[in-house]
Amino acid sequence: MLSGGVSAPGVVLAASYLGFLAATSLGHGWSAPAVATVSVVCTIGEIIYAGSATALVTALAPAHLLGRALARFQLSTGFGLAVSPAVITALASRGSAALWGSLAAATLLSASAVATEKDQGTHDLTDIESRRDSQAPAAFESGRRNSGHVALMRAAGATQRAHPRGR
Repeated sequence: MLSGGVSAPGVVLAASYLGFLAATSLGHGWSAPAVATVSVVCTIGEIIYAGSATALVTALAPAHLLGRALARFQLSTGFGLAVSPAVITALASRGSAALWGSLAAATLLSASAVATEKDQGTHDLTDIESRRDSQAPAAFESGRRNSGHVALMRAAGATQRAHPRGR
């Protein structure tokens, strides 16, 4: 995450969108090389995003909600892919500034929201783990919970301590 609360992939992608906007205003001799150069920047942003998005969801979701969180992430990604042709066509009909400016603004806004959620989620995840670690032995000893559930919680805690996720 960069200073100011915006994630790096979002900044790289937003910069590439603004680069596409600038490339469209260049003369015929410069547009093609500019678009090619900006495409490399955009591809780097997409690689950074693709490599970190699922890992971020996995790191932030509590263990008992991991499947639900990943399903929501995939659903939102699929929804975005489904509606993006119509949105991009509508924006493109209003001109290059509307298209690329809107994409850059939406990307920065989303990246800022993700960075904020990541900061909050990291604290929430730490709280959840500390509560789980302190409550699991007591629940196991008193027999108030299903012993299989507590054993799974302990195993998950041991696995997380042995293989921390980006902490």
